[in-house]
Amino acid sequence: MLETAPSEGGLTVQAPAKVNLTLRVLGRRPDGYHDLESVVAAVTLFDVLEFSASDDLHLACEGIPVSAGEDNLVLRAARLLRTESGTHAGARVRLEKRIPPGRGFGGGSADAAATLVALDALWGLNRTREDLVRLGARVGSDVPFFFGSPVAILRGRGERLEAVRARPTWWLVLAWPGDGRRVCGTGPPGGKHEQRAGGDRHSRVFGRSGVGGGGAPRERPRGGGPRHPIRWDGPEGRLP
Repeated sequence: MLETAPSEGGLTVQAPAKVNLTLRVLGRRPDGYHDLESVVAAVTLFDVLEFSASDDLHLACEGIPVSAGEDNLVLRAARLLRTESGTHAGARVRLEKRIPPGRGFGGGSADAAATLVALDALWGLNRTREDLVRLGARVGSDVPFFFGSPVAILRGRGERLEAVRARPTWWLVLAWPGDGRRVCGTGPPGGKHEQRAGGDRHSRVFGRSGVGGGGAPRERPRGGGPRHPIRWDGPEGRLP
């Protein structure tokens, strides 16, 4: 799902948003989290991250306003990878934020997963995908999803994944208000998994996320905002 592409002086990764198509909260765990069972799908709404070599870690954010400080999961993932690998390498990261934060679309988690993949390549670490998934789970419960199939069943805190083969075409509309809504996550009350997102005063609508195996999605009348087709095919799915 996450692939690096060469860019001027470094690497670029597109980090997709995700939606929970189903969600069952099964009960509270002894550690304060909740056990979940959820069908999750990636959609063609992306953050774009560019990475280049540097002497330290630097993050610059554009697009939808988000923090560029230590609370950003990009820096948390980068510092964790650097510590675990014992490297002193650095990177300059430019994040073009397109996925609205705090709406349950997993943009921060996708950015963290993209950071682990890109910096592993940029720094020549050659860590296994399983190792990156393990590190990602330490950053956030949703992060492991972005290393696997674009459609999957998540269990536990989100760390147990089962790929789903999706064949029919789906059309999905994503809409969110601009005034900020609390997203109640699966962590303890008052913990870092509960957050309130600010935002602009304009609602945004993205539509037509298709899942298909029988040819490219057909064009449909536009209305309300840009629309993003998506198709999954094959035993583990593939983003176009």
